[in-house]
Amino acid sequence: MRKHDCSCCKALHLSAIAFCVFSLILFLSVGGNAQDDSGFGGYDTYGGDYGADYGGYGGQDVIYVPVPSGTGGQQGQGTVVIPQGQEGQRGNVPALDQPLIPEEYVLSPGDTCSLQFWGRLNTTNKFRITADGTAFVPEIGIFKVAGKTLSEFRAEIDDRIAVTYINVEHYLQVTTPHTLKVKIYGLVDKPGWYHFAGPTRVSEAIEKAGGIAPQGTVKNVNIVRRGSDLPTKFDLFRVRSGVKHAPDPYLQPGDMIYVPVITKRVEVAGEFIHKGMFEISDGETLYEIVKEADGPALFADLDKAHIKRNGAEIPIKLKELYFDQNMAYDMELEIGDKIFVPKRLNTVYVVGAVMRPGPVDYDPSFTLIDYIGKARGPHREAALQAATIVRGPPDNVEKIRVDYRRLLRGDPLYENPQIEPGDIIVIPAENNMNFNDIYKAIYGSASVFDILRK
Repeated sequence: MRKHDCSCCKALHLSAIAFCVFSLILFLSVGGNAQDDSGFGGYDTYGGDYGADYGGYGGQDVIYVPVPSGTGGQQGQGTVVIPQGQEGQRGNVPALDQPLIPEEYVLSPGDTCSLQFWGRLNTTNKFRITADGTAFVPEIGIFKVAGKTLSEFRAEIDDRIAVTYINVEHYLQVTTPHTLKVKIYGLVDKPGWYHFAGPTRVSEAIEKAGGIAPQGTVKNVNIVRRGSDLPTKFDLFRVRSGVKHAPDPYLQPGDMIYVPVITKRVEVAGEFIHKGMFEISDGETLYEIVKEADGPALFADLDKAHIKRNGAEIPIKLKELYFDQNMAYDMELEIGDKIFVPKRLNTVYVVGAVMRPGPVDYDPSFTLIDYIGKARGPHREAALQAATIVRGPPDNVEKIRVDYRRLLRGDPLYENPQIEPGDIIVIPAENNMNFNDIYKAIYGSASVFDILRK
């Protein structure tokens, strides 16, 4: 019988021993020393090359912990620097205030992640993204990670595991986010360099800098990112207004936020709830600015609304656009536009608990009963005994109380009041004497109820 040659087996045994020794050395050099209570030592403080490349402190291991202004820690505004060895308990590492959004969170050097396996393989591996943007994931391999979103990295991990393991489930998450050094300058209350621990959005960073000064833009903030020649525009107004899906990106290492002076404005004048100069962003439309001005006031003559542009008047269909929300009548605004709506003349307004509130053309032969009839009459819940005529501007208003029931009965002892152009006939509801909404529509400020109580 032929004797078996074991040279191949010996080579395999030697290769296995060499791999084990290499793995042990790698483990000790990466994180086997200085184990903390999590079993993963040395990764709660960011230092070494990362400190030099991103923190600007020449390799000193530090933790940046945000503190309220005025409490000390002058190493960067609103920041305290804690050298390694003095950090004490893990509670000094800032916790996440809100969940990460995997599709938006961009991975950067300093992020600490964990990859958990269960099924045929039960283990949890922790790793950190190094200064060159790579990550060694135990059991899986090396990945180029920096600049990718958490969602994109998860997809790569999924693909790698799918060809490596069978019947193994896994989950990748960020356990300790990277620290950011960001410059915020221009027209903000407290310009300077800021350090942020954990995922931070641009709006949060601006708030940390004390907010935007009155002359600063809120719709055309510039975000300058590493490797990009052109700044990204950021609209803080849309974020503050709660516009759905308004972009509010996470900060990235090396970001600079610049708030320039307002340069793009339009004027809103005439019969609007709010008037004055309004800032516009690129591509902003008529509907958006009219909505920002809270719409036309009650006295607005919508048929004569127009935009004054470069000496010309452009008619606009404000009723169809704003009230009917027919966006076919919307249009893009230009710097210097003036949106103007004149006041309706020779008009009487009937508002409150009537079937069809709104303007009625003035007719000197009409009585109060005639005007209410033009509004299709009162509701069943109308407080007819408390009908009121509001006359004059807000600073010199006159109110005339009328018992509409006695007028309907034709009481010969009850005087029928004379109606004048611009009068507002208010019919309150029986159980609702609050005219705030009515008066806001008319004058854009105080309460009709307050005026009626005077």
